Amino acid sequence: MDSDDIYKYLGLFVVVVFVVYIVIKTMNFQLKMVEGFTAAANTDKNKVPDAIKSNTDKMSDALLTTKYLQAYEDTIMDLDANMDIYILSQVLANAESISADPGSTANQIIISKLNNAKTFSDTLNHAMKTLDKK
Repeated sequence: MDSDDIYKYLGLFVVVVFVVYIVIKTMNFQLKMVEGFTAAANTDKNKVPDAIKSNTDKMSDALLTTKYLQAYEDTIMDLDANMDIYILSQVLANAESISADPGSTANQIIISKLNNAKTFSDTLNHAMKTLDKK
């Protein structure tokens, strides 16, 4: 056996060891992920509502809604007014184009953006109702 063959086999051995290492790490990561999914499914069903309430309370406490209620309300109202003006300006700017060919790709993109803006505006209204409950 000459030195070239030794280097070839040594290089091949290193590559094989590296590939085996990567495969083992990937399988270990997959196993941990699967265990994480099954652990949640094994939670006592009677304790789930308490866990959800606890998580909700943690999120609510982090927002400090009692301290910043007015600032949050002002933010939501201002953003809602901004979205109303955006929707109005886009409708007026694109009315002629949309009326000429509402099914065109460009106009469908505009319509989708307007619908998304309306959905976001509805989300803001829901957020305001949530704040009003506090």
